[in-house]
Order: sequence, then structure tokens, then C-alpha cells
Amino acid sequence: MIIIALSCLCIWLGFLLVPFRPWSTRERIEGTSDKPIPNPLEVTALVPARNEEAYIKNLVEKLAKSNLFKHIIVVNDESTDNTLNELKEVNSVNLKIVDGSAPPKGWVGKVWALHQGSVEIKTQFTLLIDADVEFNEATLRSIFNKTYSEKLQLTSVMALLKIESKWDELLIPAFIYFFKSLYPFNLSNNRKYQNIAGAAGGFILIKTSTLWNIGGFKSLKNALIDDCALAKLVKKAGGNTWIGLSKGIKTKRSYNSLSNIWSMVERTAFTQLNYSFPMLFLCTFTMVLIFIAPVAGLIFFDDLIAAISAMSILIMSFTYHPVLKYYELNALKSLTLPLAGLLFLLMTWTSAVKYVVGRRSKWKGRVYKK
Repeated sequence: MIIIALSCLCIWLGFLLVPFRPWSTRERIEGTSDKPIPNPLEVTALVPARNEEAYIKNLVEKLAKSNLFKHIIVVNDESTDNTLNELKEVNSVNLKIVDGSAPPKGWVGKVWALHQGSVEIKTQFTLLIDADVEFNEATLRSIFNKTYSEKLQLTSVMALLKIESKWDELLIPAFIYFFKSLYPFNLSNNRKYQNIAGAAGGFILIKTSTLWNIGGFKSLKNALIDDCALAKLVKKAGGNTWIGLSKGIKTKRSYNSLSNIWSMVERTAFTQLNYSFPMLFLCTFTMVLIFIAPVAGLIFFDDLIAAISAMSILIMSFTYHPVLKYYELNALKSLTLPLAGLLFLLMTWTSAVKYVVGRRSKWKGRVYKK
């Protein structure tokens, strides 16, 4: 057990000390002023909408009121609710509603919707934005300014997720923490690391010519994790990308329960591992080693092993604290990270089991089979 405890401590020390600091929240952008964009970007907002009656009107009205968008294209992706009627109530000459069709074989629904809308784009930049996202105008200007001044081909912001329940408090910050660990923002934002590319599909500003140069959405047609796949293609084509956090870009969608968060995560968890069972077993071993073993060592062993395990938990908590602070949660919630890690591992196994029985993913009524 001493070897396990020491191995765990070494892993946490390494995670703490790596220079790119995947656990930090320093990659952020907020709206600091209303200063004009030096060379105003021509931007089209492209919104895929499938059963988004609760959110779509508010988003499109806000996009229409902003003077930052030349065109707004909304793809009604075979909605069965009141989405289309909500859209028709928006009075804007800049709005175009595309009546989306069913995705052809081999296409993921959201990517197909984006593809259908993209044929209408004539502007320099395209903002891919989800219907449940709300934005602060000053933050939007800061993002556009950053994109222009730093000559970025793709800028993505991870929207601030809603926290309303105890399950949200346990799992939403942990979701951000694990995402940043899988796709360290510092490396994602460095063109040298072409295989590390993170993006958040709810808000992606991309140079339209870059989108066409990588083959458009056809190059992503079967990608369940289309946002990160898009960022990787842009980086491999020589483009500069940036991903960060922002409280000025928020999601209005509530998860509010364990089952809703579980569904969100298990939809693509096994996809993150490239449907590899060796990777799943390695992931399981690693998660048990770094999250479960320290707790077991502290509870069931004495003296040296307990002391080493306590040091691992202390470092673990320290690395989790920036995300908790960002979400304005009590620092003591860092002690819940092992439980969150265990639940995310179980979600990954659920995703793998569904893959074995022939279902890659299910989202908004569509089932994607392997």
C-alpha cells in the first residue's frame, strides 16, 4: 500500500507543478469596456435549434438588437415543439430561418443542422452559438477584439453553467475541472500542440474562410464531440485557436438533477476514449488510484500511509479550488472531488456499456448507433 500511496502523491505533485497548470482558471475573458472594435468584424450568428422553445426567442432577439451581427441564421432542426412559432415572432430583417431536414446517414444531427445553415454565410466570421446561451454585450466586444488583435482563426468560450441544486454543486465544477484536465487550455491555445485542441460548442467564433479551408462541416459530419474536433482541424491547418472561461457568456439551461447531468456526460464519455476498452481500463485504474486510494488510505490506514494520503488529498483540493472559486462555491467542497470523480467514472462505464449494446449516443430524441 505504501507504493500505491507514494505513486498517487507523485501524480498529484506532477499535476500541481506542470508549467501549463491545467487546473487554473487564468484563461479567461470578460467584458471590460464598450470600446469599439478597431476593425469591425463582419459576423454571421449561426444557431442550430432543435426543440428550443424555452430559449430561442430571447437569444435571437438579443442577437438582433446587437449591432455586432450582419446576419442571423437559425436552423430549425426538425423541432417538434413551439420553436418555429417562437422564431416567427422575432421582428428582424437580419434573421433568416432555415427549415432543416433529417440528417443523412453518417451525419450527426447538430453538425448537419450547422452544415445546412452554413451555405448561407457570406461574412468574414461566423459565430456558432447554442440557443440556450446568453451573452453580455461588453464580453462579446472583448471576444471580437481579442480575435481581431491576436489574429485568431477560432475563439471559443466555455459558458458559465447554471448551478441550482446540490447535484449541480457536486458535478458541474468537477465537469469543468475534468474538461480542463483533458484539454489543458494553455496547450490548446498553443499552435505547437496540434493534438491538444479544446473548444466549447455553445460559443465558437470562427473565421469563415478557415471553416471552408478545412472542408466545412462535412469534415465533422460523424463527430459527436464536434467542437473539439473542429478546433483540432483548425490547428492542424495552421490556425491559431483560443479557448477560455467567461462569466459574460452563460447558459440558461438547467440540469438540476443527477439524471440530467448523467445523460449529458455519458452521451460522449466513451467517445472521449475513442471507444477503446484498453483506454477505459487505464482510465478506471487511474481514477481509482488518484481519487479513491487517497481516501481509503486516510480512513483505513495509520501513520505513514495516512499522512501520505492526506498530502494527496490536500494537493487535490488545492488544484480544485480555482474552479470552485470561479463558481463562487465554498472551498470545503474541494473535499467532494473524489466522489465526483467516482460518479464521472461510472458515467463513462455507462457510456461504454451502451456502446457495447449498439448505441453510441442519444441526444434530443436521436439515437446514434455504432
